Amino acid sequence: MKKLLLATSLTSILLLGACGNNESESKESKQEQTQLTFEQEEKIQKEELRKVVKQLDIVMMGDNPNLKDIDKLNKAIETYENKTKNLEQINDTVSDPIIRIAKVNSEMAEHTYIMEEFKENNPELTQTADLASGDLMYHVINTSTSIMYDYDEIDPEYKNEILGKELNSKFTDLIFNDETILQDLADGLGVIAIEYSEQPTQEQLDQLPDTDYRDMLSKYGSIDEPDVSKNEYNSMVQDYNELAPEFLHYKEATELVSADENLAMGDIRNGIVGARTDSEVSDYEDDMEDTDTEEYVDDEEIEDEEEDEELKWVEDEDGEMHLEGSL
Repeated sequence: MKKLLLATSLTSILLLGACGNNESESKESKQEQTQLTFEQEEKIQKEELRKVVKQLDIVMMGDNPNLKDIDKLNKAIETYENKTKNLEQINDTVSDPIIRIAKVNSEMAEHTYIMEEFKENNPELTQTADLASGDLMYHVINTSTSIMYDYDEIDPEYKNEILGKELNSKFTDLIFNDETILQDLADGLGVIAIEYSEQPTQEQLDQLPDTDYRDMLSKYGSIDEPDVSKNEYNSMVQDYNELAPEFLHYKEATELVSADENLAMGDIRNGIVGARTDSEVSDYEDDMEDTDTEEYVDDEEIEDEEEDEELKWVEDEDGEMHLEGSL
């Protein structure tokens, strides 16, 4: 009986092994049959990437972001990543910066939508809204500019091949940023921050987008390896936080930061410190002007009094008036 059971077991194991081998061979055969060619993989990449760029154009060129368009962009990004994650023959030279730009602008659109709601609910807090919106835009533009440089370095013919000439031209226009805009924006934000006089409640501040978008956006950017002392960076953070409203405060670094991050923080810090200096100079000049005016008025009064004292009139015997000492 034991021999019979043993023989049966061995037979079963062998049969299972044979079935397993057949299944394995069948799977390998199917994989060989479903293995895509380079041309097929590239076609998938082109189709899905172009859908992302077209939807990105709709979101970026719209007057006000709406959740429907933002959701379509996020789905286009997700579809692209799902359909291309297992494609091994294509490269991401063109697609990588495009997808990063799409994610940056998706974040911007979502936070801008929140800002628009904040403005509607709190129309009296114009300075708060301007500061929050400006801070978001600074970090969006800073990140987008770094990605723009990556895209500019790619061979134009290859970009035209992947996106098509017309769509590549449209995307290039979408991501173009004037290099001077960041400095101007930092200076403008500094002026508003120094002049800030509003006192929003905590409930109102809670309606603003969380500034965690700063870290989120920086992950999409092209930045240098961290090699700058955190002490240098934190010194600028402290200067900024001392002058800016609390809802805009920056976190201090706990480790090395990149030169790009340090440069951006320097622009932001210089914007607000420069605005304070200009404000102090303006106040001083106003005070000096008021002082000069007061002194000028006093001098005129003194001169009038002296003239009154010097010019004395006397009456002669005939009843005519003459200046004293003129007779």
